[in-house]
Amino acid sequence: MRFLDRSTMNSLLEGATSFQQKQPYPWVAIQNFVYPDRFAELCRDLPDPSLFDAQMGYRRAHGQRSHDRLALQYRPALEPQLAPSWRERIIWLLGSVSV
Repeated sequence: MRFLDRSTMNSLLEGATSFQQKQPYPWVAIQNFVYPDRFAELCRDLPDPSLFDAQMGYRRAHGQRSHDRLALQYRPALEPQLAPSWRERIIWLLGSVSV
């Protein structure tokens, strides 16, 4: 199943040079990167917060504040507790990552 809008990705690739030359630093505002219907589906099917690990109060270099957050750390045993849309997305991501 497709999640990312191929035409948006192609547009980003075509604009790579102008992106690198933006001042004061490179930035881009991406619209419709994920198909809107798939995004709504992923939002509707968000995993239960109890499945997330709390990552709070970690010390960072140079006195920066902690990036406090809940993180969903993937592990195969978690899959049966995830909605099909999230399992599908994870499988897609794992298939596109080269180790």
